[in-house]
Amino acid sequence: MVRGLLEERFKLVTHRETREVPSYSLVVSKGGPELRRVDLGDPTVTGGVLINGAIQQTLAEPVPPVGWGMGRLADVLGGQPAVGRNVGDKTGLSGVYQFSLSYAITGDDESRPSVFAALQEQVGLKLEPSKLPTSVVVIDRIDRPDPN
Repeated sequence: MVRGLLEERFKLVTHRETREVPSYSLVVSKGGPELRRVDLGDPTVTGGVLINGAIQQTLAEPVPPVGWGMGRLADVLGGQPAVGRNVGDKTGLSGVYQFSLSYAITGDDESRPSVFAALQEQVGLKLEPSKLPTSVVVIDRIDRPDPN
């Protein structure tokens, strides 16, 4: 509905394209990953992913997952204000892992390390600057709105 309103009122015309944009790649650091791989076929597996002391779970998940794949971790990291860029999984690690990560959400919190330092120190991963293909919306045309 909003798109239709913008197209009608502002004569908005857009298209999508893929561009290489500044991003980060999630990679394994020199010491190797410090993650616990989870066997999803084992019904006795408990635990999950802790970030800053909280069990991570989305609203769509009735119970917390027992672990995450690296793609999900990359997506979550990309949403952190301190990272400020998209993050792509380049670890080469398949499967699901349990881990605990504690880092400063803002630059004001000096009691915890930055997300960049925490990744290396606590789970053996790091964020490297890179350029990744990303879908972007390009505005082809927009006009002043018609008077009411």
